[in-house]
Amino acid sequence: GPAPPRGLTAEAGFRLRLASVGKRPKVAFPFPLARAAATMRGAVVVNYPVGGLRMVARYSLTPWGRAARRGALAAAALLVVNLSAYGQKGGNREDDTSPLGGLGVAGRNMSAAEAAPYGAPAGQGGFGVWAVNEKDLGAASGLRRGDIIVAVNKQPVSGVGDGALAIEAEIEKAEESGGVLECQVIDTDKKSRAVKVKTAKLGKMGATPKECAKTKAVIARGLSWLADAQQSDGSYRNATNLGGNDARVVMSSLAGLCFIGAGNTPTRGPYAQNVQKCMEYVLKTVGQKEAGGFGGMGGMGGGNWNQENWQLAYAPIFLSELAHHHQDTRLLGKVKEIIDKLIANQEASGGWAHGPGGPNALGYVELEIVSNWALSGIGMAKAHGIKVPDAPLGKALDWIEATSPGDGGVGYSTRPGQVFGDPGRTAGAIFAITRLDGESWGFFPKMKTYYSKNYKDLAEGHVSPVMHVLQGALASHAMGAAEYKKWWDAYRGYIMVSRWSDGSLLSRPSKESLQMGRATDLDMGACWTTPNLLLAMLLDAGNFKGLVGKPKKAGGGKPDAPVAPEKKAPQVTQGKRG
Repeated sequence: GPAPPRGLTAEAGFRLRLASVGKRPKVAFPFPLARAAATMRGAVVVNYPVGGLRMVARYSLTPWGRAARRGALAAAALLVVNLSAYGQKGGNREDDTSPLGGLGVAGRNMSAAEAAPYGAPAGQGGFGVWAVNEKDLGAASGLRRGDIIVAVNKQPVSGVGDGALAIEAEIEKAEESGGVLECQVIDTDKKSRAVKVKTAKLGKMGATPKECAKTKAVIARGLSWLADAQQSDGSYRNATNLGGNDARVVMSSLAGLCFIGAGNTPTRGPYAQNVQKCMEYVLKTVGQKEAGGFGGMGGMGGGNWNQENWQLAYAPIFLSELAHHHQDTRLLGKVKEIIDKLIANQEASGGWAHGPGGPNALGYVELEIVSNWALSGIGMAKAHGIKVPDAPLGKALDWIEATSPGDGGVGYSTRPGQVFGDPGRTAGAIFAITRLDGESWGFFPKMKTYYSKNYKDLAEGHVSPVMHVLQGALASHAMGAAEYKKWWDAYRGYIMVSRWSDGSLLSRPSKESLQMGRATDLDMGACWTTPNLLLAMLLDAGNFKGLVGKPKKAGGGKPDAPVAPEKKAPQVTQGKRG
């Protein structure tokens, strides 16, 4: 539950309850733990030290589809791997918590019933502070772990709805002029006190990211963080190795797009070498099969863990965009190779799975969101003159429409119970169709109408809310300036509250993640969440030639001159999360 860490101990306990496993499971932990023990009756208990906090997470799994016993073990593996993410640079918190952008603290909303035992006024909820960066404004002003923020600038924090966003709204007001944010808190002794935080002066929020000085400052710090987080080989890695090579190619592609969106190429800009390293890593690595698959987890639960379609979808988006800015004969040759593989990997139904090879460990094949990224990559490749047969594209569009109940909303798949409208998947399909220059498709107007009515629910997207928020930004921008402004008005606070002290942009709880105790955003960490949210803000910066607008054929020619020595943007010394 979301109660704050009142009883502070040296360890945190996590229990995974495997409903359908009747005997002691065998679980291999590919990361260092203080203690790991499996107990009888299908319960796995892992003790892990987390900065003096005592945390308990309980997971109850109900597998579905074929091979239920395999599904339970596979799902358990996915739940287990997020435990090692703690302490990751710019990464995850002690649990699924929300940052408070600009203060350097993170925590959870608390209802009146949850806050009452700790001294909150009758009927008053609040925001429980679970983590504090000792080098940031909140700690310097006196906010401490275990505090419950019950009011900000005399405005009660009810604990109902998204209290973090309500606090963020007050933070933004104070940051316009560098004013003082007054927090009324209940401490661990159940005593009330006032904490006054002098905020940074960042100016007023603009109507769009391009018009906003504050957003530009957030983007600049995010780019600096991305440059610092890049590995020497050009890759980005999460602490758990979740997704393995597939995830690294995806994250390097997203980061490369962010650097391009800020005006950098392999030979131009303060992050020229970072773009170059992203390019070299993706060119070298995309399509390579990793031993064990999916970060070495292949075969666990007896299912198919091939996830290669993710990297095959994201890589051509990055490389095709880069080919508009940088002449290197390798780029479009690699894009064609990837697209041929994507077409070969298309399922007979017309959709795409995580990867080829049949049903995965949970018993399913296609999922619509992969189809969106695959079609986006294909569309951006076609803009460079790369030939793609019409038949596979027609099948793909028919399959996407079949996931909808008919209202224009695109669903999870065509399987029973998964044909429903979802704004994030609908947004991804809209963006893909615009990259394919397919706006004349008869179902397209229905998708736009559905999305325009439901875009405010993007942050509740399945598994990865930040990916859904990004797809919303891409679709909105493709639909026009007015739609993108509507998206920005709805998600500016979501992004700004995600700021962390080191410049990264972090995950936030969703209804699903709070219920299930996990999410891809939390598992993958800041190297995933930061570029997704940065890219969403960079779409109107005026530097993209293929990702936005109507791209013209480009690319090929001789390689550019050698890359100049790297010149990074000045970095501000900031505390790191944890």
